[in-house]
Amino acid sequence: MNQGDEVFIAAMMLDDERRLQDLRVLSGKLVSVAPNGEREVEIVSPAGAQILRFPEKNVFQTAAAAEKKLLGFRLQRGRKELLSKVGGNRRFYPEVLLPHESVVFTGNPLRAGEPNVAFAAQTNAWGGAENAQKLLLLAGAIWDDIRNLMAMLELLAYSGDYSKKLIGKYVVVELQSLFACLRKLQKHDPNYQPLFQKLSQEIEGLKELGFRTIRDKIAAHRDSDLDIEQMVALWRRLTRYNVNKFLDIFGAHLSDLHQLYPDEIRSYFVSPRPAAGLHGSPPPAEDSDHDPTAYAPFDPPWRETASEKPVHDPKARTKKSRRRRKRTKRR
Repeated sequence: MNQGDEVFIAAMMLDDERRLQDLRVLSGKLVSVAPNGEREVEIVSPAGAQILRFPEKNVFQTAAAAEKKLLGFRLQRGRKELLSKVGGNRRFYPEVLLPHESVVFTGNPLRAGEPNVAFAAQTNAWGGAENAQKLLLLAGAIWDDIRNLMAMLELLAYSGDYSKKLIGKYVVVELQSLFACLRKLQKHDPNYQPLFQKLSQEIEGLKELGFRTIRDKIAAHRDSDLDIEQMVALWRRLTRYNVNKFLDIFGAHLSDLHQLYPDEIRSYFVSPRPAAGLHGSPPPAEDSDHDPTAYAPFDPPWRETASEKPVHDPKARTKKSRRRRKRTKRR
Protein backbone atom coordinates (compact mmCIF):
# COMPACT_ATOMS: atom_id res chain seq x y z
CA MET A 1 0.00 0.00 0.00
CA ASN A 2 1.76 3.10 -1.28
CA GLN A 3 1.10 6.83 -1.30
CA GLY A 4 -1.46 7.71 -3.98
CA ASP A 5 -3.00 4.20 -4.04
CA GLU A 6 -6.76 3.84 -4.00
CA VAL A 7 -7.85 2.45 -0.65
CA PHE A 8 -11.16 1.41 0.91
CA ILE A 9 -12.19 2.26 4.45
CA ALA A 10 -14.54 0.27 6.65
CA ALA A 11 -16.14 3.35 8.19
CA MET A 12 -18.34 3.36 11.27
CA MET A 13 -20.37 6.57 11.23
CA LEU A 14 -21.03 8.02 14.69
CA ASP A 15 -23.17 10.93 15.81
CA ASP A 16 -22.01 13.73 18.13
CA GLU A 17 -22.58 11.46 21.14
CA ARG A 18 -20.51 8.71 19.52
CA ARG A 19 -23.49 6.45 18.92
CA LEU A 20 -23.31 4.25 15.84
CA GLN A 21 -25.45 5.58 13.00
CA ASP A 22 -24.26 3.71 9.93
CA LEU A 23 -21.66 1.33 8.53
CA ARG A 24 -20.29 2.26 5.15
CA VAL A 25 -17.38 1.52 2.80
CA LEU A 26 -15.62 4.70 1.68
CA SER A 27 -13.02 4.98 -1.06
CA GLY A 28 -10.17 7.45 -1.30
CA LYS A 29 -6.45 7.94 -1.95
CA LEU A 30 -3.75 7.19 0.59
CA VAL A 31 -1.95 10.42 1.48
CA SER A 32 0.45 9.31 4.18
CA VAL A 33 0.99 7.08 7.20
CA ALA A 34 1.04 8.84 10.57
CA PRO A 35 3.74 7.98 13.16
CA ASN A 36 1.16 6.04 15.21
CA GLY A 37 0.25 3.91 12.19
CA GLU A 38 -2.97 5.67 11.32
CA ARG A 39 -3.63 6.21 7.61
CA GLU A 40 -4.31 9.67 6.24
CA VAL A 41 -6.76 9.30 3.37
CA GLU A 42 -8.17 11.89 0.98
CA ILE A 43 -11.93 11.36 0.74
CA VAL A 44 -14.00 13.05 -1.97
CA SER A 45 -17.61 13.62 -0.97
CA PRO A 46 -20.42 15.96 -2.09
CA ALA A 47 -19.06 18.39 0.51
CA GLY A 48 -15.68 18.38 -1.24
CA ALA A 49 -12.30 16.75 -0.70
CA GLN A 50 -11.00 16.30 2.84
CA ILE A 51 -8.15 14.41 4.47
CA LEU A 52 -9.17 12.13 7.34
CA ARG A 53 -7.31 9.75 9.60
CA PHE A 54 -8.37 6.12 10.02
CA PRO A 55 -6.94 3.25 12.11
CA GLU A 56 -4.71 0.95 10.09
CA LYS A 57 -7.08 -2.01 10.75
CA ASN A 58 -9.91 -0.18 8.94
CA VAL A 59 -8.07 0.63 5.69
CA PHE A 60 -7.90 -1.95 2.90
CA GLN A 61 -6.70 -2.33 -0.65
CA THR A 62 -9.97 -3.80 -1.95
CA ALA A 63 -13.64 -2.96 -1.43
CA ALA A 64 -14.41 -6.61 -0.67
CA ALA A 65 -11.95 -6.62 2.25
CA ALA A 66 -13.59 -3.51 3.71
CA GLU A 67 -17.06 -5.00 3.26
CA LYS A 68 -15.98 -8.15 5.10
CA LYS A 69 -14.64 -6.01 7.93
CA LEU A 70 -18.02 -4.32 8.35
CA LEU A 71 -19.85 -7.63 8.06
CA GLY A 72 -17.64 -9.01 10.85
CA PHE A 73 -18.52 -6.00 12.98
CA ARG A 74 -22.24 -6.50 12.39
CA LEU A 75 -21.96 -10.18 13.32
CA GLN A 76 -20.03 -9.38 16.49
CA ARG A 77 -22.75 -6.95 17.52
CA GLY A 78 -25.27 -9.68 16.82
CA ARG A 79 -23.36 -12.11 19.04
CA LYS A 80 -23.35 -9.63 21.89
CA GLU A 81 -27.04 -8.98 21.48
CA LEU A 82 -27.75 -12.72 21.47
CA LEU A 83 -25.61 -13.19 24.57
CA SER A 84 -27.53 -10.48 26.42
CA LYS A 85 -30.90 -12.02 25.54
CA VAL A 86 -30.33 -15.59 26.69
CA GLY A 87 -31.05 -16.76 30.21
CA GLY A 88 -34.12 -18.96 30.18
CA ASN A 89 -36.13 -16.74 27.84
CA ARG A 90 -36.82 -18.48 24.56
CA ARG A 91 -37.84 -15.18 22.99
CA PHE A 92 -34.19 -14.62 22.21
CA TYR A 93 -34.86 -16.76 19.12
CA PRO A 94 -35.28 -14.90 15.82
CA GLU A 95 -38.98 -14.25 15.30
CA VAL A 96 -39.13 -16.38 12.16
CA LEU A 97 -38.12 -19.48 14.15
CA LEU A 98 -40.64 -19.12 16.96
CA PRO A 99 -43.94 -21.02 16.99
CA HIS A 100 -46.91 -18.84 16.14
CA GLU A 101 -49.02 -17.81 19.11
CA SER A 102 -51.93 -16.71 16.90
CA VAL A 103 -53.14 -17.81 13.48
CA VAL A 104 -51.14 -16.67 10.42
CA PHE A 105 -51.57 -17.15 6.68
CA THR A 106 -48.80 -18.70 4.57
CA GLY A 107 -48.41 -19.72 0.93
CA ASN A 108 -45.85 -22.41 1.75
CA PRO A 109 -47.51 -25.80 1.16
CA LEU A 110 -44.95 -27.52 3.38
CA ARG A 111 -46.41 -25.59 6.34
CA ALA A 112 -50.00 -26.63 5.67
CA GLY A 113 -51.42 -28.10 8.88
CA GLU A 114 -48.74 -26.63 11.11
CA PRO A 115 -50.30 -25.41 14.38
CA ASN A 116 -51.65 -21.86 14.02
CA VAL A 117 -50.79 -21.74 10.30
CA ALA A 118 -53.49 -21.34 7.65
CA PHE A 119 -52.44 -22.27 4.11
CA ALA A 120 -53.87 -20.38 1.13
CA ALA A 121 -53.11 -20.61 -2.59
CA GLN A 122 -54.57 -19.30 -5.84
CA THR A 123 -56.85 -21.63 -7.78
CA ASN A 124 -54.35 -22.24 -10.59
CA ALA A 125 -51.69 -23.34 -8.13
CA TRP A 126 -53.66 -26.47 -7.19
CA GLY A 127 -53.28 -29.67 -9.16
CA GLY A 128 -50.31 -31.20 -10.91
CA ALA A 129 -50.07 -28.87 -13.92
CA GLU A 130 -47.07 -26.54 -14.15
CA ASN A 131 -48.06 -22.89 -14.59
CA ALA A 132 -46.94 -19.42 -13.55
CA GLN A 133 -48.97 -19.35 -10.33
CA LYS A 134 -47.71 -22.79 -9.29
CA LEU A 135 -44.10 -21.77 -9.91
CA LEU A 136 -44.51 -18.54 -7.94
CA LEU A 137 -45.96 -20.53 -5.05
CA LEU A 138 -42.97 -22.89 -5.12
CA ALA A 139 -40.52 -19.99 -5.37
CA GLY A 140 -42.15 -18.36 -2.35
CA ALA A 141 -41.86 -21.60 -0.38
CA ILE A 142 -38.15 -21.79 -1.24
CA TRP A 143 -37.66 -18.20 -0.09
CA ASP A 144 -39.41 -19.08 3.18
CA ASP A 145 -36.93 -21.94 3.65
CA ILE A 146 -34.00 -19.61 2.99
CA ARG A 147 -35.32 -17.10 5.57
CA ASN A 148 -35.55 -19.87 8.14
CA LEU A 149 -32.06 -21.20 7.40
CA MET A 150 -30.52 -17.73 7.68
CA ALA A 151 -32.34 -17.20 10.99
CA MET A 152 -30.83 -20.48 12.24
CA LEU A 153 -27.40 -19.03 11.52
CA GLU A 154 -28.13 -16.26 14.03
CA LEU A 155 -28.44 -18.93 16.72
CA LEU A 156 -25.05 -20.38 15.75
CA ALA A 157 -23.12 -17.21 16.57
CA TYR A 158 -20.87 -19.08 19.03
CA SER A 159 -20.93 -22.48 17.35
CA GLY A 160 -18.07 -24.15 15.55
CA ASP A 161 -17.47 -23.01 12.00
CA TYR A 162 -18.48 -26.36 10.50
CA SER A 163 -22.03 -25.96 11.83
CA LYS A 164 -22.32 -22.56 10.15
CA LYS A 165 -20.99 -23.88 6.84
CA LEU A 166 -23.39 -26.82 7.08
CA ILE A 167 -26.38 -24.46 7.23
CA GLY A 168 -24.79 -22.37 4.48
CA LYS A 169 -24.53 -25.47 2.30
CA TYR A 170 -28.29 -25.94 2.41
CA VAL A 171 -28.85 -22.26 1.70
CA VAL A 172 -26.85 -22.85 -1.51
CA VAL A 173 -29.09 -25.82 -2.39
CA GLU A 174 -32.22 -23.67 -1.94
CA LEU A 175 -30.73 -20.77 -3.93
CA GLN A 176 -30.08 -23.10 -6.86
CA SER A 177 -33.64 -24.45 -6.58
CA LEU A 178 -35.02 -20.91 -6.58
CA PHE A 179 -33.09 -20.00 -9.72
CA ALA A 180 -34.29 -23.16 -11.48
CA CYS A 181 -37.89 -22.35 -10.51
CA LEU A 182 -37.64 -18.83 -11.90
CA ARG A 183 -36.08 -20.17 -15.11
CA LYS A 184 -39.23 -22.23 -15.65
CA LEU A 185 -41.39 -19.21 -14.84
CA GLN A 186 -39.97 -17.17 -17.72
CA LYS A 187 -41.02 -19.94 -20.13
CA HIS A 188 -44.63 -19.61 -18.98
CA ASP A 189 -44.79 -15.80 -18.90
CA PRO A 190 -43.14 -13.75 -21.68
CA ASN A 191 -43.63 -10.60 -19.58
CA TYR A 192 -41.20 -11.99 -17.02
CA GLN A 193 -38.48 -12.89 -19.51
CA PRO A 194 -36.67 -9.49 -19.45
CA LEU A 195 -36.52 -9.60 -15.63
CA PHE A 196 -35.18 -13.14 -15.69
CA GLN A 197 -32.51 -12.24 -18.23
CA LYS A 198 -31.34 -9.47 -15.90
CA LEU A 199 -31.26 -11.92 -12.97
CA SER A 200 -29.44 -14.51 -15.06
CA GLN A 201 -26.72 -12.03 -16.01
CA GLU A 202 -26.20 -11.00 -12.38
CA ILE A 203 -25.95 -14.64 -11.27
CA GLU A 204 -23.53 -15.36 -14.12
CA GLY A 205 -21.28 -12.65 -12.67
CA LEU A 206 -20.90 -14.82 -9.55
CA LYS A 207 -20.10 -17.98 -11.49
CA GLU A 208 -16.54 -18.10 -10.16
CA LEU A 209 -17.90 -18.80 -6.66
CA GLY A 210 -18.88 -22.26 -7.87
CA PHE A 211 -22.19 -22.51 -6.02
CA ARG A 212 -23.66 -24.73 -8.73
CA THR A 213 -20.74 -27.13 -8.31
CA ILE A 214 -21.09 -27.01 -4.52
CA ARG A 215 -24.74 -27.97 -4.89
CA ASP A 216 -24.03 -30.78 -7.36
CA LYS A 217 -20.86 -32.24 -5.82
CA ILE A 218 -20.93 -31.84 -2.01
CA ALA A 219 -24.44 -30.66 -1.05
CA ALA A 220 -27.47 -32.13 -2.83
CA HIS A 221 -25.20 -34.93 -4.07
CA ARG A 222 -21.90 -36.42 -2.90
CA ASP A 223 -19.65 -37.38 -5.81
CA SER A 224 -17.25 -40.18 -4.92
CA ASP A 225 -15.13 -39.39 -7.97
CA LEU A 226 -14.38 -35.88 -6.66
CA ASP A 227 -10.79 -35.43 -5.48
CA ILE A 228 -10.43 -34.58 -1.78
CA GLU A 229 -8.49 -31.43 -2.63
CA GLN A 230 -11.38 -30.35 -4.87
CA MET A 231 -13.80 -30.92 -1.99
CA VAL A 232 -11.71 -28.73 0.28
CA ALA A 233 -11.46 -26.03 -2.39
CA LEU A 234 -15.26 -25.96 -2.80
CA TRP A 235 -15.75 -25.86 0.99
CA ARG A 236 -13.48 -22.80 1.21
CA ARG A 237 -15.83 -20.87 -1.09
CA LEU A 238 -18.76 -21.50 1.23
CA THR A 239 -18.70 -18.32 3.34
CA ARG A 240 -21.37 -16.00 4.65
CA TYR A 241 -19.90 -13.20 2.58
CA ASN A 242 -20.36 -15.17 -0.65
CA VAL A 243 -23.83 -16.39 0.33
CA ASN A 244 -24.86 -12.79 1.03
CA LYS A 245 -23.88 -11.82 -2.52
CA PHE A 246 -26.55 -14.17 -3.87
CA LEU A 247 -29.11 -13.13 -1.27
CA ASP A 248 -28.65 -9.47 -2.19
CA ILE A 249 -29.29 -10.24 -5.87
CA PHE A 250 -32.40 -12.33 -5.19
CA GLY A 251 -33.70 -9.81 -2.65
CA ALA A 252 -33.50 -7.03 -5.24
CA HIS A 253 -35.13 -9.33 -7.79
CA LEU A 254 -38.12 -9.83 -5.49
CA SER A 255 -38.68 -6.08 -5.55
CA ASP A 256 -38.82 -6.27 -9.36
CA LEU A 257 -41.18 -9.25 -9.18
CA HIS A 258 -43.54 -7.28 -6.96
CA GLN A 259 -44.22 -4.88 -9.84
CA LEU A 260 -45.21 -7.77 -12.10
CA TYR A 261 -46.96 -10.08 -9.63
CA PRO A 262 -48.16 -7.95 -6.68
CA ASP A 263 -50.80 -10.42 -5.48
CA GLU A 264 -48.56 -13.48 -5.71
CA ILE A 265 -45.65 -11.77 -3.97
CA ARG A 266 -47.95 -10.65 -1.17
CA SER A 267 -49.37 -14.18 -0.83
CA TYR A 268 -46.25 -16.31 -1.22
CA PHE A 269 -43.12 -14.29 -0.49
CA VAL A 270 -44.08 -12.16 2.50
CA SER A 271 -43.50 -13.74 5.91
CA PRO A 272 -46.59 -15.40 7.46
CA ARG A 273 -49.28 -12.75 7.97
CA PRO A 274 -51.72 -12.48 10.91
CA ALA A 275 -55.16 -13.93 10.23
CA ALA A 276 -57.59 -12.11 12.48
CA GLY A 277 -60.74 -13.95 13.54
CA LEU A 278 -59.49 -17.48 12.85
CA HIS A 279 -58.98 -20.11 15.53
CA GLY A 280 -55.74 -22.04 15.47
CA SER A 281 -55.54 -25.78 15.03
CA PRO A 282 -54.70 -27.69 18.23
CA PRO A 283 -51.25 -29.20 18.69
CA PRO A 284 -50.85 -32.62 17.03
CA ALA A 285 -52.15 -35.54 19.09
CA GLU A 286 -49.68 -38.05 20.43
CA ASP A 287 -51.18 -40.74 18.22
CA SER A 288 -51.18 -38.57 15.07
CA ASP A 289 -49.03 -41.17 13.28
CA HIS A 290 -52.15 -43.32 12.94
CA ASP A 291 -53.94 -40.59 10.98
CA PRO A 292 -52.50 -40.26 7.44
CA THR A 293 -54.12 -36.82 7.06
CA ALA A 294 -52.82 -35.33 10.34
CA TYR A 295 -49.92 -32.90 10.47
CA ALA A 296 -46.71 -34.74 11.38
CA PRO A 297 -44.37 -32.60 13.53
CA PHE A 298 -40.61 -33.08 13.40
CA ASP A 299 -40.40 -33.98 17.08
CA PRO A 300 -42.88 -36.47 18.55
CA PRO A 301 -45.74 -34.73 20.39
CA TRP A 302 -45.50 -34.86 24.17
CA ARG A 303 -47.97 -33.81 26.84
CA GLU A 304 -46.89 -33.22 30.41
CA THR A 305 -49.27 -35.20 32.66
CA ALA A 306 -50.16 -34.23 36.21
CA SER A 307 -47.96 -36.99 37.62
CA GLU A 308 -44.97 -35.73 35.62
CA LYS A 309 -45.23 -32.09 36.64
CA PRO A 310 -42.87 -30.98 39.40
CA VAL A 311 -44.73 -30.38 42.66
CA HIS A 312 -43.50 -28.11 45.42
CA ASP A 313 -43.78 -29.81 48.80
CA PRO A 314 -43.54 -27.25 51.63
CA LYS A 315 -42.82 -30.07 54.12
CA ALA A 316 -39.82 -31.32 52.22
CA ARG A 317 -36.56 -30.05 53.72
CA THR A 318 -32.96 -30.81 53.04
CA LYS A 319 -30.61 -32.24 55.68
CA LYS A 320 -28.97 -28.83 55.92
CA SER A 321 -32.29 -27.09 56.71
CA ARG A 322 -33.14 -29.75 59.36
CA ARG A 323 -29.77 -29.26 61.09
CA ARG A 324 -30.37 -25.52 61.15
CA ARG A 325 -33.75 -26.04 62.90
CA LYS A 326 -32.19 -28.31 65.55
CA ARG A 327 -29.51 -25.74 66.37
CA THR A 328 -32.20 -23.07 66.67
CA LYS A 329 -34.22 -25.17 69.15
CA ARG A 330 -31.16 -25.87 71.37
CA ARG A 331 -30.50 -22.17 71.63
